[in-house]
Amino acid sequence: MSLISLNCRGCGEAATVREIRCIADSYTPSMLFLSETKMSRQRSEDLKWRLGFQNVIGVNSLGLSGGLVLLWKNGVIVNLKSYSKFHIDVWVSEENGKVWRFTGFYGESVRTRQKESWCML
Repeated sequence: MSLISLNCRGCGEAATVREIRCIADSYTPSMLFLSETKMSRQRSEDLKWRLGFQNVIGVNSLGLSGGLVLLWKNGVIVNLKSYSKFHIDVWVSEENGKVWRFTGFYGESVRTRQKESWCML
């Protein structure tokens, strides 16, 4: 089982998607967490196919900031615990029976509002 986490600074550009796909093809992770996607949850559905994954949980961006996506391949069972604009929290069950927790987190970038992120975490 392998997992990659990337701050992609927007997935709207074809070049960015190609670069993420190149990384995913090179390392063949079972799961991929993307932060700062700057896209809607609906667009993450399309992104999963473009990146070679079968499953996705997406959190909408707020305007031109934020946005989270967790992608995973078949053979991995992901059960969503909770999500917000700051995080995606899941239980992961592997084919070998191992169960573990993953929390993908991307905090508030505006210094005066960072306390919101820490309070949630």
